[in-house]
Amino acid sequence: MSTHAPLQIIVDSLAADIGRDVAIDDRQIRWIVHSPHDEEPDPARMRSILTRTVPEEALRWAFSFGIGEAEGPVRLPANADIGAEARVCIPLRARDVLLGFMFIVDPEETLDPAQIAQAEEAAQEAAHVLYRERRLRELERERERWLLAHLLADDSADAEQAARALADEGFLDAGRVAVLVIRADADPARCEIAVGSALDRLRRSVPLRGGLELRQADHGVFVVALDDASAASPRDLAERLIALADEAVLAEATEAVTRVGIGGAEPLEAARRSYRQARDAVAIAQRVARFGRVAAWDELGVYRTLARFPDDLDDDALHPGLVALLRDGAHEQLVETLDAYLDRAGDIKATAEALNLHRATLYYRLQRIEEITGARLKVGEDRLALHLGLRLSRLGR
Repeated sequence: MSTHAPLQIIVDSLAADIGRDVAIDDRQIRWIVHSPHDEEPDPARMRSILTRTVPEEALRWAFSFGIGEAEGPVRLPANADIGAEARVCIPLRARDVLLGFMFIVDPEETLDPAQIAQAEEAAQEAAHVLYRERRLRELERERERWLLAHLLADDSADAEQAARALADEGFLDAGRVAVLVIRADADPARCEIAVGSALDRLRRSVPLRGGLELRQADHGVFVVALDDASAASPRDLAERLIALADEAVLAEATEAVTRVGIGGAEPLEAARRSYRQARDAVAIAQRVARFGRVAAWDELGVYRTLARFPDDLDDDALHPGLVALLRDGAHEQLVETLDAYLDRAGDIKATAEALNLHRATLYYRLQRIEEITGARLKVGEDRLALHLGLRLSRLGR
């Protein structure tokens, strides 16, 4: 039986009694159910049924008659511009909450008071059905969030039980998952709506039981089911999440930049490992520009190691010559040169080409670096200490 079977029974019964086409839509006038049509429905209704969307022009027209605030039936005249015949709209309210609308097509505007009263009774019954469905969804979401929080918690002793419950109760269909973490570079409170909207829209775009989302204090989480070979890859979903967040940020008129970290593939019961990796990856993306706005744990290279370094490292733990080089703002050019040289394993030709320098200029800069740092760039241990220190300095460690 359909999820909306009770609503279908209501509209079918009402349509048979009053001899009119009847439909129930949500609060954005997106189709939920409709009665069988003896004739082809008007273009506005047909578009709503086929696409489950309503053009902005049609929304403005419908709401211009005050249906969002009305407590009873509202007559809407025909509108040839959007292909809508005249109809009666009855808001569906339960416990002072607007849950949707019942629309009754009435081209000749001949519905009599008794028929409208019958429609109001049916609308009230439909409102109670929608309210019960809404409460059930809320209870399911609360259960899902609780299970997901226990699955991902670093100190959770219930991860295996949570994983079994998520699968057995139909929340997620996956043996393996990857976790995405989205974080904004602005005040989390300002970005909460934008990040939440992006997560919600991404979830609605993936197959049923193909992903779950969770909002945390300073970031959002999306758990991707990996077992369906036809589903989008974690990177594709991360790019989509960024695009959705950008749209929401624009709508909220903020200037926040969001980034996404992608954790590695893990069994569902070990999802917290992927979650930690995704958190570390997005932190790296926020500090190291070359990773862009999406950073995958599997592609971080040495930064995977550096991400787990202690946060309490101070200057004493670094090569003293490198500290001197970094502290003096006049040496930024030398720092850039050293970084490029070490990244290319001491290859003079490749470094000169990358920096667009003459080799003599490069040799001079390397000599100055050795003088300032006291390091010997031909000695592997010195190169390692400098390279490691540069990487840590990028992470703000």
